Amino acid sequence: MSRLLLRRIVQSAVMIAGVLTMVFVATFVIGDPARAMLPRDTPYDQYLAFRHEMGFDQPILVQYLRFAEGAVRGDFGDSWWQHTPALGIAAS
Repeated sequence: MSRLLLRRIVQSAVMIAGVLTMVFVATFVIGDPARAMLPRDTPYDQYLAFRHEMGFDQPILVQYLRFAEGAVRGDFGDSWWQHTPALGIAAS
């Protein structure tokens, strides 16, 4: 019984890691997330400051680890378009 439980826990952890990875990759498939979040006429210096503030100027592995850490804590950040917590939007 405990062996089955352990196997299910491992399978769940692998599936959750896979889903997190797919969500993270999907974020970058659309292109530069900072460009998607900002108006088209945003000056370049403000664009660079925003990228730095959001951490998009960090290496991709650092961004992924920060995203995964937040997800483990239940913090999925804010919606880019609605500016409200993303978890609340997904739950409704």
